[in-house]
Amino acid sequence: MNIVEEVAQIFGTLGAISMLCSNWQKTRRKILFCLIFDGLFYFIQYILLKAYTGAFTNLISIVRVLTFNKKGTNDFFKKNYILYIILLLYIFIGIYTYDGIISLLPTIATVIYTIALWQDDTKVIRYGSIMMFAMWLLYNIIVQAYISAIVEGILLIGTLISIIKFDIINKKTKAIKLLKR
Repeated sequence: MNIVEEVAQIFGTLGAISMLCSNWQKTRRKILFCLIFDGLFYFIQYILLKAYTGAFTNLISIVRVLTFNKKGTNDFFKKNYILYIILLLYIFIGIYTYDGIISLLPTIATVIYTIALWQDDTKVIRYGSIMMFAMWLLYNIIVQAYISAIVEGILLIGTLISIIKFDIINKKTKAIKLLKR
């Protein structure tokens, strides 16, 4: 592995840590804040690895996060056409950077995750994350982003744990409290 690939692995690790932090947040706003750094670090990693679909998909992801963050504060950003514009940008990037079937993985993953992030329900965001992590895991293996691939597997497990903690255990606890009344 040369120095550029080693530096790419470091940026991928930073991106993965940012993603993990996002999935442990309780509020949508905090999730989105962590995702800005995730997109930035992964953009740099994929540029260094010359994996351009992954790179530019992550660049659009930063725009997505900044736009979606305004959804709750401005009526203009609550409109569904904002979602459609972002989805079209991902599709355009996927077509423009197409380099074989592997290029479809980040495009499909980010489309799924974008739809999940558009929702206000953090549970939906976590479930969308699971599908996204699986596709990025495979992409990372193929483009030789090995540390990111390992961390994507860890993120997948971490997200499953957060689903159990926030969506399953908390739901059962609330149900038990309601029954005791």
